[in-house]
Amino acid sequence: MGDERAGEPDLSMIVLDDRFIADAAHHEPSARERAALTVQADKQVALAKRQDRRSRRRQRWSDRRSGLAHRLFKIGLVLMLLVGLVWAFTGLGDAVPSDPRPNRVRVVYALPADATADPSVVPAIQHDIDVTQRWLAAQTGGRSLRFIQQGGATEVDIDHLTVTTAELRSRADAAGLVNDEFRTGTGQQPNELLLIFVPVHFSDLVRCGEGSQAGFAIVWMGSCGATPSSATTTFGPDTTFVMAHELIHALGAVQPCAPHYGSYGHVTDNPHDLLYDGPDPRSPDIQLDPGHDDYYATGHPACDIATHPAWQHA
Repeated sequence: MGDERAGEPDLSMIVLDDRFIADAAHHEPSARERAALTVQADKQVALAKRQDRRSRRRQRWSDRRSGLAHRLFKIGLVLMLLVGLVWAFTGLGDAVPSDPRPNRVRVVYALPADATADPSVVPAIQHDIDVTQRWLAAQTGGRSLRFIQQGGATEVDIDHLTVTTAELRSRADAAGLVNDEFRTGTGQQPNELLLIFVPVHFSDLVRCGEGSQAGFAIVWMGSCGATPSSATTTFGPDTTFVMAHELIHALGAVQPCAPHYGSYGHVTDNPHDLLYDGPDPRSPDIQLDPGHDDYYATGHPACDIATHPAWQHA
């Protein structure tokens, strides 16, 4: 018998080429496709690794920045706390006042060169200051002036002037002569309000005391019957009135912008006013700027001594 397959090709020897496989409806990937797929897969893996590395780097950098910011925040808080403690305990907060005006009152018992100190005067001055402070607190809703204290009482310095009693009595500028005694070596006004009691009697009833917006107030002891006394009970027409009147001048009242401004820093509208200087007799019921329209709590910065740093809450 002859071989019935003699004329048929040996299928086992036929190499299925790429074209045949490509034309098939369903087929296994060719070697070329498998190679391409492998390359593509490798690229995807490499890309994923790169993206993962970049993501980890970004996360590490973000974590470092977050940690650094947190550490800096904590350091900042510690520094702020330290600065606050230093500020509070070293008094640096008072070293640079926000207002250049004096923030306290120094009291001086100033004796002419030919006068002798009276030991009863200092306690009498302290007593009259206490009476005046209570009156001021009643007029201002609880505020008084910041007097320098020692041992719980107003400190009163005793100084001797270089001018005599007769020289002061003969000079129209006696107040300026007294104030000059307290200027600094360079001629500057001290950075304190000065309340100066001088035992000089003037026959002129107008010269009970003198106050200047330069920052000093003088009480001429004995003039106008105004002599400090430990027996003073209420604020009235004595040393208490004179010192309050002159201190308010020293604080800056009254400015020309006040609606009732009068001569030499006074007001002319109300006889009850501490700084009244008008045609009518002064009322015994003395008040601090009644109506608050001329110099205290006016709301007008240029005409308001209520903003002076020498005030404090009693």
